[in-house]
Amino acid sequence: MTQDSLAHQLHDITSTEGSAAELGAVLRRYWEGKKEKLISSTIDGGAISEGLSQHMDYMVGALASVLLDDEITVVATGGYGRGRLAPYSDIDLLLLLEGEDQEARLAPFLYALWDGGLPLSQATHTVQSAIKAASDDTVIRTAFLDARFLSGNEEAYTDFQNRFDRLRRQTLTGFIEAKLQERDDRHDRLDGSRYAIEPDIKEGKGGLRDLDTLHWIDRYVSGLEDDPSPAIDTPGLFTPKEMRRIQKLFDFFWSVRIQLHEVAGRADENLNFGVQPLIAERLGYSPRGEQSAVERFMQHYFLNAKEVGRLTGSACALLEEKALKQSPPLWDVSRVFSLFQSSTGEEKVDGEPNLIFRSGRLNFVDHEQAKGNIRDLFVLFRAAGRHQFSLHPDAFKTATRGARRLTPNSVNDADIAKIFRQILTESVKVESILRYMTECGLLGRYITSYGAIIGKVEYGLFRRFTLDEHVLRSVGVLSDILHDRDDGRFVVTKPLTKSFGDPAPLYIALLLQETILGFTPSDETSLQERVTAQSAHILGHEDDVELVAFAIQHRDLLFRMASRRNVTDVTVVSQLGEIIQTERQLACLAIVTSCRHRTAGIRSWEEYAKRDVRLLVESIFAFLQNGEEGLTSFLDQRRQHLRTRARNMMAPEDVLSFDHFIERTGPTFWSMIDVPTAADLAFLVTLTDAHKEMGGALVQAHPQGFLQIIVYTDDVPGTFAAFAGLAAEI
Repeated sequence: MTQDSLAHQLHDITSTEGSAAELGAVLRRYWEGKKEKLISSTIDGGAISEGLSQHMDYMVGALASVLLDDEITVVATGGYGRGRLAPYSDIDLLLLLEGEDQEARLAPFLYALWDGGLPLSQATHTVQSAIKAASDDTVIRTAFLDARFLSGNEEAYTDFQNRFDRLRRQTLTGFIEAKLQERDDRHDRLDGSRYAIEPDIKEGKGGLRDLDTLHWIDRYVSGLEDDPSPAIDTPGLFTPKEMRRIQKLFDFFWSVRIQLHEVAGRADENLNFGVQPLIAERLGYSPRGEQSAVERFMQHYFLNAKEVGRLTGSACALLEEKALKQSPPLWDVSRVFSLFQSSTGEEKVDGEPNLIFRSGRLNFVDHEQAKGNIRDLFVLFRAAGRHQFSLHPDAFKTATRGARRLTPNSVNDADIAKIFRQILTESVKVESILRYMTECGLLGRYITSYGAIIGKVEYGLFRRFTLDEHVLRSVGVLSDILHDRDDGRFVVTKPLTKSFGDPAPLYIALLLQETILGFTPSDETSLQERVTAQSAHILGHEDDVELVAFAIQHRDLLFRMASRRNVTDVTVVSQLGEIIQTERQLACLAIVTSCRHRTAGIRSWEEYAKRDVRLLVESIFAFLQNGEEGLTSFLDQRRQHLRTRARNMMAPEDVLSFDHFIERTGPTFWSMIDVPTAADLAFLVTLTDAHKEMGGALVQAHPQGFLQIIVYTDDVPGTFAAFAGLAAEI
């Protein structure tokens, strides 16, 4: 159906007093036809979204021309106001009236759009009430920011725009603060990571909403002189090359969003496992080497999300400065003054000639020098980590551009290696600093094995994020343990970590933990060679390099054995002792295991797994110290200790029966049960035997939050199913 045909049909229906349903049917046919034609002709999300918006403009305008008079002004707002629509996006309209008596005349117009199946979201106001609503609500103000005239009284629209612009100028500071807080809250709700492997492409960190935030802040600061644009207009913030990159990011995420809407048949923004292969196919991805099409697509997605974070982070900070005229305090002022006694507001940092602390942020004195001097980039992040200083956006942009100049000579430079070790061991929150280094591209270029896994996904039971995100989070766990910010759960790991000495090998082992997954089929180097090449120049000592290689080569050893074998079996422990050989290697392996699995996913590091790994580590330590004799002695002491604790939980009259019960258990009993459960089981067995029952069960809430069912009966077919059914009914 052509535009002329649509206009004629709408006119014919209204001239014969046709119903809203008839008008809606015509609109639906036109919209579905244009949508299908656009989506089948290209995968370019930018072209499709703009094309859909243009067709919607014509539909709304044509309908308004036959149903509304010039006293009712139709304005596009929100995302539609910017000139972009996905197939099932809301159609945001502001209807400006000159009097309340006009509302009745809107009904046929609105009913026709609803009957056309369009997801309409409308607000009806006078100019005055619209401005009042915007002044009271930041969300409404954000929607009106991209208002675009469609039909009606242009003078009323101009009056609305002028009043809104005055409101904008009066509320700059509050709006910027609200948008940045809104962004932070949104990120917190959605894991706080742009690397969740089932991302929300609109609201998730690194998605379209982050780009929208940049647009909103820029437009609010810069003013409303020009019409809303689907592209970001940020003069002075980005180079022409970066502007082109932003446009590509917009188009990529819109391409994904449009195909996601089409696959789901509704407004769905969640890129879950089920639809990822379909989206990859629709966007033309194909397998390459060992990577499947969907793996290539998702890696591309996460690399783009990282780029969004890098660009929007620095730009938002600059726009914030532009609006507020000064940077907000992000640190303890008294601590700053104790470090830098000066009335000038500017001080050199750590004796570095090209670093300066100015206006509350860490910056370079000479940005051109920093771009060509890789050492300056590393000392920037060392100072930020040591003193918890915020980076000036200009410094971060310089680091991003300078990181591209990292050469093999710089990678192997001993001074830079020393500075990097200091970043790891002296940063108060090393995870944050390494994240910044990743965002600007410096860390992935410095440690290329880590760079090879950025944006990669390994699908598995315990994976919730990309590999690089898991790595950084595990580094954060180690940092928290070292700085006493942990949650008290690392009973064995924390003492080992505190007594380990230099933590640099531990950090390097965690950074390289996924090294094997960065290999390609053409790689001829062994894991040992790869780890040595990546860590020798940083660690320096051969023993530390070998320790890191050992920890990575056996990274799953403890967890795998604890999950599958009896961790108190002398043969099992002896075999592991022969593999691990030294207490230092065992300590390193235990620490890396704890940090890795603590971050793998929600409740993936379950209590039973922690308990079994902890017991396995303690058993191996005993074996390494005194052989099988030491292991036997350790297990005997442990059994006696646990037996005493359980015995003390029994009533005095039940102690004798408890002792009889314990004599019936085997040597592995205390490796598979906790003390309270042992006491409950003893009580159940004694009670059942005393009444000469065939069996018994105890059902109760466990302190850790789950339902515990303890069963004492003969093992017959169907027992497990029966109690599983009981649990389902409770």
